[in-house]
Order: sequence, then C-alpha cells, then structure tokens
Amino acid sequence: MNLLDCNEDVLFLILGYLAQADLNSVCLAHPHLRRLAEPVLYSTIEIEFPDFSQAAPPPIPSLVGTILRRPELAARVRNLSLKGGHPNLWGGGGLHVPKLVARESDLLEAISFVERTGLSYPGTWSEELRGGSRDAYLAVLISQLPRLQRLHLDDGFFVENDLKALVLRSILCDSHSDSSINGIPTTLNQLHTVTLKGENYRRDRSIRNTANALPFFYLPSLRKMSLFIEDPLVPILPWPTAEPPSASSLTSLKVVSMRESHLGQLLAALPQLRSLSWQWVFEPDFEDQFNSPIINLDQLMSALAYVRETLTEPAYMRSIVAWLAGGRASAPRLRKLCLVLMCEDGEVSFAWLDVRNEIRELGRQMGIDVTTQVLYDFGEIS
Repeated sequence: MNLLDCNEDVLFLILGYLAQADLNSVCLAHPHLRRLAEPVLYSTIEIEFPDFSQAAPPPIPSLVGTILRRPELAARVRNLSLKGGHPNLWGGGGLHVPKLVARESDLLEAISFVERTGLSYPGTWSEELRGGSRDAYLAVLISQLPRLQRLHLDDGFFVENDLKALVLRSILCDSHSDSSINGIPTTLNQLHTVTLKGENYRRDRSIRNTANALPFFYLPSLRKMSLFIEDPLVPILPWPTAEPPSASSLTSLKVVSMRESHLGQLLAALPQLRSLSWQWVFEPDFEDQFNSPIINLDQLMSALAYVRETLTEPAYMRSIVAWLAGGRASAPRLRKLCLVLMCEDGEVSFAWLDVRNEIRELGRQMGIDVTTQVLYDFGEIS
C-alpha cells in the first residue's frame, strides 16, 4: 500500500512518532505529505547548540527567515527548547561565542522586520544581526511565536548582551504591553511554562543574569517556572518597571542560586504560589556580601512569610550549609520544611550534624515539621 493512499488521520498518527529530522525529510518528499507534516514539525522546535569550542552552530538564520516569510508556521509553534552552547571558561580560554552565518535573503528579512517594529533600539539590533549574533536572531524568533506555551533556555544563552530580555521587556513591560508591537504578532499571553537553566561552576561571575531573567515574571499566563537567577550586585532587585509585577498565575517555582537576601523580594511578587523549591551552593572563590556560607534564618523566614498563606506543598531548601545566623524570626504558617545538604567529597561533617539538630529544634519551637536530607552528589530534586 502506498503511503499516500492512507487517510489523513492515519498519516497524522504516523507522523506523530517521527523525530524532527525525519519529519523534515517527509516535508521534502512530497507536497501532500509536507502539508500534513509541517504542523507537526513546527509544533516543537528543539535546537541543540554544540559547545562553543566545537562544531558550527545550527542554521538559526535560515529558521528565522522561514518563520518571517511564512507566519502561519510561527503560529504552529507551541514548544521552543534551546539547549547546549555552554561557553568554554576553563583553562584560560576565555569567553567565545561563534557567530552565525546567514544567507543574504535571511539577513535582509530579519533586518526589515526589526526596522518595522518602531522600537527604540533597531540600530543596535540590526548591527547585531549583521554581525551574526546568535542572541539577536533568537530575539527575532521568540518575538514571532504568538502561541508559544513552553520555553526552555540553557545556561549558555546568558553569555551575550541579552537582546532577548530587551525584547521581552518591550513586549511585556512597556506601556503598549496589552497589544502587539508593529511587526511582532505576539504578547506571549499563552506562554505558561519557562525553564532557565544554569550551572554555578561554569559561569563567568562577572556576568549576572538577574536583569535578563526578571522580565519573565511579567508573563500574563505563567504557571510554572524553574530558573537559575543570580543575586544582583545591589540590595534591590532590578525589576524592569517602577513597581514589581504581581504574577498571580504562577503557582510552582524552582529558584536556583539566588540567596535569601533577595528571595523575599521575589516571593513578594507571587501571591498565589503553592510549590517552592530553593537551591543554592556556596562557592568560596566567589564570596561576597550575598554569597556567604551563612544562612540567615531571619531573612529566610521573612521571605517565606510572603507565601505563608498559599504554599500547599513542602518547601524544599537545598544548600551546602556552614553555620546559621539569626533564627528567631516569627514563623509563617508553614507546616513542612525540607532542608537538603549536598555533600562535597561524599562526607558529612560534624558541623552539619550540629546544624541539623539546631534546625529541628528551631522548627519544633515554631511549630514547623522540619525534615533534613543528605545528598552525596549534585543530582536533581524533583
């Protein structure tokens, strides 16, 4: 039986089992199959960047050019995942992000779009596109996806001047954020799940991603977020608007890296949060006023007070613990708290055993069921 003789329902079932590369081959095989396969192919875009020291990056400019020429394909995209691309920061190699190579037609298409937006930074954006900036092309891509629902960005996407964050601020935070910008067909009002991954040990600590991550909290339909967000070098979080957002739809949050001194400002913007995971690692080589081996329980309890009425699941706290400071703050209405120690070199110090007993006693006094766990590696806690 010829594949073309199958009815469309059967063909859709078959196409649903194919990988992206196979779907692309199907699109090239026959016009009728292309019409059926394209919606499946473009529903999920997964882009895997090699390490910056290895092979050439994927042809992002070609994808951007196709999306701009055929906006009906952009409307098919529900999931966008950008993985890999970690900078080589070891051995004194420095930071190097390879430039993208674009066909003239794709470059002109992207520049034409930027000039139509009427935003205040088209010159910078256009120059970045001409220079092959990966970030500039990804900013165009994200701005063209009106039905995007899930976004995943790996740590490597915070190493350039972040035009993506600048465009997000324009879409979500400026005075026209309730309607689309000229040429940008989306207000990202369907984006409900965001993952911004990071790795403490591979980052250039002179680069802080705080200002690039905060605009995501303005997403109108955001329900679940997992983000690596660093402490800014100032006491106040640099929200992109005069007043912090009220992310009332966000119910599940995983925060990695940010310390308790800024955590409260973040939680204050989340009035309906039900699930919280907070993880950090103390790095002695980067100790500063925020990155300290001391857990300030007064600040931590003050931060948790913002979500005391809404948390319905145990709050998971994971860290490498040295000593405690404070610890007599008024307890929020938190019923369960799980503190997790990640052990270096597979050993549990006697200091941790003392800390664990103090935490349990403090929890008993506050009426909180405190449990502790020990991890002998750096695996994830779901």
